[in-house]
Amino acid sequence: MDKQTIDQVKKELQQPLLDSLAQLNTSLKTLSQLQLANEFYTLDERRSLYSAYQALREADLAAYQRLVESGPPDGMSWAQWSEALGETETAKRKEARNQLQLEKQSASDQVSAFEKKHKLLIRLLEAKEALAKGRFD
Repeated sequence: MDKQTIDQVKKELQQPLLDSLAQLNTSLKTLSQLQLANEFYTLDERRSLYSAYQALREADLAAYQRLVESGPPDGMSWAQWSEALGETETAKRKEARNQLQLEKQSASDQVSAFEKKHKLLIRLLEAKEALAKGRFD
């Protein structure tokens, strides 16, 4: 066997071990973050904050959906849509869309502010997601 073939065989043999170590690392990170979270938040506080965060994310997604729906129908450009609506209706729609953009920005800002204030909980949620994903891979 030449060196390249030996290296390839080594890599193939080591890959399952590396994958297992990566999953173990994710599990250990999650456990350590959970322990750290226990130092700063009670279980009830964490549950309440998780619910608040989920509500903020859902509000942000809903604002995004309203913004998307305020635009032209699929397959129609803004120019075509504006022409079809006429000047008065286009102006009304643009004003409404501007308001929706402000609402979306506000919703996104609230999510960002929560994430900055509760970095540990966000890292814990991300670690939980990575751990759950690893179970199904």
